[in-house]
Amino acid sequence: MGLKAYHLNTTTPTRWDFERHQMRGSVKWQVTQLVKLIFEKELSKTKRRDEEDDKYNFVTQNTTMQTYKLLWIEFATYAKKYFDVKDVENLSNKHVEAFMNHKVNSHISKQTIEKISSALGKLEFALTYFSKINGDGKVYDFNYRTKVLNFAREFELVYDGYHGRAYVNPQKIINELADPMFKLAAKLQLEGGARVGGIDYIPREVKISHEKLIVNKLEDIRVICIENKKAIVYSLQGIAFDKHLFAKGVKKKVGQILTVEKGGKPGLISVSIASYKSLERIMDDLGEFSINRFAYMCAINKACHKLGFDSEGSHGFRWTHVQNRQQELVEAGYLTDEAMLINSHEHKHWRKEITGHYLS
Repeated sequence: MGLKAYHLNTTTPTRWDFERHQMRGSVKWQVTQLVKLIFEKELSKTKRRDEEDDKYNFVTQNTTMQTYKLLWIEFATYAKKYFDVKDVENLSNKHVEAFMNHKVNSHISKQTIEKISSALGKLEFALTYFSKINGDGKVYDFNYRTKVLNFAREFELVYDGYHGRAYVNPQKIINELADPMFKLAAKLQLEGGARVGGIDYIPREVKISHEKLIVNKLEDIRVICIENKKAIVYSLQGIAFDKHLFAKGVKKKVGQILTVEKGGKPGLISVSIASYKSLERIMDDLGEFSINRFAYMCAINKACHKLGFDSEGSHGFRWTHVQNRQQELVEAGYLTDEAMLINSHEHKHWRKEITGHYLS
């Protein structure tokens, strides 16, 4: 039976309406229907983490959903080619096992097979959810994705693709950047640990969901106003003591900047007073800070090549910051695990283990 078309009833958001005719679409079309079913960009973290909510476990990040979608299409295409499975509703654990083993045998990295396993886990959820709201009640179980993954890791059938990306001498690279805007962008990343997506465009004011500010523990930042559940806030949040260092008796003043990064997640980065003042002057003159990301990347690569350094792109500045911040927190008196958790939160992650990747 082909995947059926569905339509959201906008008058009663908790109920789904279905057209009961069959849709014999392509693999890509069927996957797209599943994507539409579980992807909701503006969904709050509170709702998607609440097991009692109708939208529990939904995907909210566009980049994550696109990654999953491509892997779902690849998997479904594989099943169609080798098992003649034309309907994604007929995908099963044996197809998952075959696909996972196929990918392991293609000599991919540990991180890639982990990503594939995660994508198949979300496909399991999407198919089960589709079956539930469609009245069929079928529960999908793709447990072979984890069995093959664990086996591949245990017997080292996949290689570890992580490598340290921190720069040994980042200031030399910054000094080689001719464009003063690029210099400042690199300083914001090195001093604040921001992703390039958080600093390539910084407006004077940001409009963001008020609930998102609360979820990310930013209820105390400077807010201009709140309209229709949207908060309008200043990007430049002023100069203050570093709260984590201050808690240990270390008085260090920093400039605080609100950035919105991967997945639309907001957070404060702390930079030197000099860099903050430079950004402040640009805001006064131009009303915003903006650079061409591609040109910025090219400039970093050119500077690294001239210096004889391996280029890690702009992300190398972020890696360097994480390592510097870890040392700073430990020297202030935090235990290693405490420092890793603070470090992780400051870089818009939740688990302290993420910091471990940057420290490798």
